[in-house]
Amino acid sequence: MRANAALAPPLLPSPALAMIFRCVSLCFVALVFASFTPCSVAAQGESKRDDAALEPLAEALAAYRKARETADGIDPARAAVVSQLARLSQGDHPLKLWTDLGRAAWLAGEYPDERRQRGKVLVDRFKGGSFAGGGLEYAYRLPDGYEARSKGHALVIAIPDYDEKPAEHLRTHWTDSAVREGAIVLTPEMPAIREQWTQVMVAGRPGGLSHVLTAVRVATERFAVDFDRIYIVGRGKGVPAAVAAGNYGPHLFAGVVSFAGDVDELAIVGAENFSNLPTLFVSGGGNAKAFHARTVELDSDLCTLLPVGDAGDIWKWMQSRTRRALPTTVTVKPGDPFPTRAYWMRVAATAPEVQVTATLDSANNSVNFQVIGASRATLYLNDGLLDLDKPIRVVIGESTRELRAQRHMPTLLDLWIEGTSDPACFYTAELLVDLSGVIAGASTALTPAEDNDFLKKLADAGTDIDALWRLNETYAAIGFDETSAAVLRRIVRLQPDHARAREALGHARFGEHWFERVEARDAYERRQDPERATALGLVQHGGVWMHRDERATSSKGLTKDPATGIWLGAADRRRIADGWVLQDEAWIERDRAAKVDLGLWRVEGEWLSLAAADRRHARPSAPWRIPSGEIRVIATVDREVALRARREMERALVDLRRVFGTEPVLPIDVLVLRDEEQYDRFAFGAPDGRRPATSATRLHFIHSAYLAESWFERVDRKLVYSGMGVCYFDPLFPFGERYGVHSARLAAGFSFVEALDPSPKAVRRALTAGGPTPEFAAEHAAEKQLPAWLRYGGAVYAERFFEDTTVAEGGDRWWTRKWSLENIAAGGGWRGLKEVLEFPINPDERDGSRKLMIEAGLVVAFIVDGGCAPVVEAHNRVTQRLATGRFSRSDFQDLEAALLAHEGELNTFAGW
Repeated sequence: MRANAALAPPLLPSPALAMIFRCVSLCFVALVFASFTPCSVAAQGESKRDDAALEPLAEALAAYRKARETADGIDPARAAVVSQLARLSQGDHPLKLWTDLGRAAWLAGEYPDERRQRGKVLVDRFKGGSFAGGGLEYAYRLPDGYEARSKGHALVIAIPDYDEKPAEHLRTHWTDSAVREGAIVLTPEMPAIREQWTQVMVAGRPGGLSHVLTAVRVATERFAVDFDRIYIVGRGKGVPAAVAAGNYGPHLFAGVVSFAGDVDELAIVGAENFSNLPTLFVSGGGNAKAFHARTVELDSDLCTLLPVGDAGDIWKWMQSRTRRALPTTVTVKPGDPFPTRAYWMRVAATAPEVQVTATLDSANNSVNFQVIGASRATLYLNDGLLDLDKPIRVVIGESTRELRAQRHMPTLLDLWIEGTSDPACFYTAELLVDLSGVIAGASTALTPAEDNDFLKKLADAGTDIDALWRLNETYAAIGFDETSAAVLRRIVRLQPDHARAREALGHARFGEHWFERVEARDAYERRQDPERATALGLVQHGGVWMHRDERATSSKGLTKDPATGIWLGAADRRRIADGWVLQDEAWIERDRAAKVDLGLWRVEGEWLSLAAADRRHARPSAPWRIPSGEIRVIATVDREVALRARREMERALVDLRRVFGTEPVLPIDVLVLRDEEQYDRFAFGAPDGRRPATSATRLHFIHSAYLAESWFERVDRKLVYSGMGVCYFDPLFPFGERYGVHSARLAAGFSFVEALDPSPKAVRRALTAGGPTPEFAAEHAAEKQLPAWLRYGGAVYAERFFEDTTVAEGGDRWWTRKWSLENIAAGGGWRGLKEVLEFPINPDERDGSRKLMIEAGLVVAFIVDGGCAPVVEAHNRVTQRLATGRFSRSDFQDLEAALLAHEGELNTFAGW
């Protein structure tokens, strides 16, 4: 199920500024936009305003981009953009000005005056993102007529032959006078191993496509580029990389050129992705001809074969072609696993064979899908594609429904910052479409917030608790569970200790605290048992058993809400007394709390249904943040899936406590991403060098969860460490529910172990240095006191060696252990205890490293469940030390010695 590559990741957002200011700012945005009435569809084409009129908007966009980089002043910067758009719109909806937005975004670029460098071949090195270590060398030459501010220039990304240096390639092959006068030409350094040139990522390191995509981004950010005239040319052995780049991102280029080389067979297989991208093959080989023949079969006339030619001929071909930024029909045919996006559509695969074609019909404001093996599509839209004031008719086979694509300022800005939009193609809305067939059976029942009859009855009941209870009973009796729950939430808000309403909602009480789930109540009750609390190393403070490191916070007058894990101060307690409601981590004012009763969610200043909130939170830039006493889930999956994942993580905590005999400060954070693509993008970093990897160890592609040891965020201008376990949970993927359960457990294990045994010195050095250095991952690992086999083995034990107490009576509760032992056997068998304890994990040996992790989990399973008395005694001594919080690497020597002395018993336990 795991993939070997990655796409450009949007960063997860930093926490907001002061909550009140954020609310004011977002409400301002909503009020400004609400004041505009729908008008006709904006015409597609160039900006309708001159640059002078757009300069204030350009300055606001530049300030917003800077605010995002520093995480300082994001809300006022966004409000300034809204204000400038309102000034320009003259009564129309501001986000219809997508062409003006694009031109303003181009003007917002900081293109230095490099006129003195015109005509020279120069060499530079980019250091950042996924190239933060050794950097990426590139050579470039600016045209003789280069101007930084007046206009955009054509850009040629020239991929050299295998034995050419970038500067040598430019000086040798790009001497034509017309090219020297008309185009910026940039050549990136390519990987030393040619087989890696067509890959995004190789064992966690940037592959050739990352080199190419980074070259495109560096050029467009540094130089004044015309985004509709970007061409990629491969020469000799560089041809497959050029064609692979076109396959990966056809929306980036106006044309792809092959010169004196041949494409590989994968390009022929993915010819559908070139349905809107012109290609030119000069002096090509047999595969080039086969590619041309395949495009003819697909009724495309965009492929040209030229028997002989030179740079001048190539330039003439380029001059007659500009990018098709907004094609009517788009096809995405993923490979292994890329591409997943072309132009205005991104798809999520659910089968080995995948192809999605979508056709827009502006006359009927519709989109028609032809789907093979995909679960969902994300459409990036603007008013040049469809009329966003009207419902969009979605047709998938025999199924038809109407959806709304809302123009949305935060989405627009996110798409620009992450590179989905560019100055020549700005998207103002995002629409998630279910392709899985669920649409046909979708519920048509009104939500409580949409049911006017119910709303009237609710208003008539007012604050009369008895009347509200009768209303609840009425709807519960006819099976309207969501409506009944809305009434019960109203009762609880008005009378927090209303036991019958609480119990009807599934809440449970322990002492003075109410919990929304019985499982959460039981977990807290177990931690308050003196015998268990003492064994875990907890201390009693203020009548409550807590982690020793929480005493200082408690002594400051803060109290920890056991149901959410959130620390509450005096101001928070006053809010509660005044009728405010805490929705996840956001405080909702008393006069708006009634919306929470109805099941609505406030997202970026708007009140949305759960389904709409799920769509908004599907973007990694605005995830769900769901608190609880044990696990805080940060998630881009639907909320219901996130809650299922949390339930598995909480069960995993039981197993982790058995392994380590203690626990860290709770709650721990875990990130749950929507699918494998999001997971890879977030782990690897941006292929275009936009952002660094969160996993410098490159271990993310070994399994379906990893520790994001290199994840640092900027929060209010400060750099903050956010290392935690990361997984993905995609129930629409075949067997995705089963995979998701184990991924969630493993991610929880990584978060647990990291919190138990952190690396504060390495983190402090990284914070002082302004971010993780190339040495950070090694320094982070070297500081650990838990041996690696136990760190990974403990997490894997919770993932796949646990006793499954959910199995029905008569079933096999130890099926996960048997499954794991089968995996070891299928992977070549047990390697021996000594090597497992040495734990030689190596991301360049993916299969062997995955098996090593499972073998470490087996060792932990033997320790915990094997019943070998000497090993159990040594393990007890270890857990006693761990419970004190003061342990060192030497504390585990006796346990390792006991294991080695009793490897025969381990073999018997495993059934070898």
